[in-house]
Amino acid sequence: MVGVVFLLAAGPGQAQKSPLGEAAYKRAQQHLAASRFQEAASEMEMAVRYEPRFALGWYVLASAQRRAEHCDEAVFAYRRYMELRPAEAEPYFGVGLCLLALGDLEGATTAFQHYVQGDSRPGSREFVTIARQHLSDLERARASAGTIGSGKGGGGAPPAPSAALAEARQLREHGRPEEAIARYRAAIAASDRGSAEAHAELGALLVSARRPGEAVPVLRDAVRLAPTAAQPWYHLGFALRQSGQSAESVTAYRRYITFRPKDPDPHYGLARAYVSLGKDQEALLAFRTYAMLETRPTERQWVKKARLEISRLEGKLAGPTAPAKAATPPVTTPATTPVTAPTSTPAGGTAPVPGRTTAPAAVAPPPIESATPAQTAPTRQP
Repeated sequence: MVGVVFLLAAGPGQAQKSPLGEAAYKRAQQHLAASRFQEAASEMEMAVRYEPRFALGWYVLASAQRRAEHCDEAVFAYRRYMELRPAEAEPYFGVGLCLLALGDLEGATTAFQHYVQGDSRPGSREFVTIARQHLSDLERARASAGTIGSGKGGGGAPPAPSAALAEARQLREHGRPEEAIARYRAAIAASDRGSAEAHAELGALLVSARRPGEAVPVLRDAVRLAPTAAQPWYHLGFALRQSGQSAESVTAYRRYITFRPKDPDPHYGLARAYVSLGKDQEALLAFRTYAMLETRPTERQWVKKARLEISRLEGKLAGPTAPAKAATPPVTTPATTPVTAPTSTPAGGTAPVPGRTTAPAAVAPPPIESATPAQTAPTRQP
């Protein structure tokens, strides 16, 4: 209960225009009060679907998902909040905790460092102390790993690949994919110590050979054996989408984005998956993110496709244009007073920190240039 006081204190409907979004937010608060974090997260997913620029909504969603132990989804929501409030340090605390739970020690270190450097408010001292303690623990873990890796602790160098795995790689490099696939399968069957690598490489090869149905189970094993290896999550997301499993594809793409937030490619695939699921608002956000992140000259065709999709989805979500009405006398509307929302503590602390002002959401926010593709016929990356 202590961890959600701030979230409950925020009050319903701030910066919201959609009655459906506001109602979902109110229900989420009730679930948070009862520590029903999974239910709260489900309601907040609906709230931000109707109000995608409602920054506090993304923060509440991230916090609820983290407490429900859905850390990859929580990181995705925290990053949405960061896009809307880039100057704020507090979400980096939650991101650090999530990446630590996911085993991404380097990412957790970066997040905690950003938080410690950016949050100097007196009310945040407790959380800064916690972040510093995590950084100290992570530094000791790195030092220990370095000692073991140097051979002083008996770990030595990583094992050499098996003969079958080495041969599979050679066949792949020489453009003999079918023979390489057979040798990769032999390496996996032999249960050599590099099986996680063998699964990941075989899965990528099957994706490149346009055999996504075969790639999916192989890549599932790859991410099970090495859950913090980023690239297999990307290939899994692509293979799932290509084989018609869009909902699971979304989960895999989000996990990859957790580890590689600046890579534009997964956002295009994520958008395509959302389109196939009929989630137009989520697809629009993902396409925008892709168009914003993608700056490579070689990918201009995909940026063009993304922008066409952005225009299409914006038109679809705007709905039909209402017929012109007869002129009516002007109505004087009272001025709107901005609503002040309490500043969130990074871990959902016991007391709100004043000072954050949440402006009402714009009726028609300008399109954001963002987001990228999961190419239909991948070359560099699927």
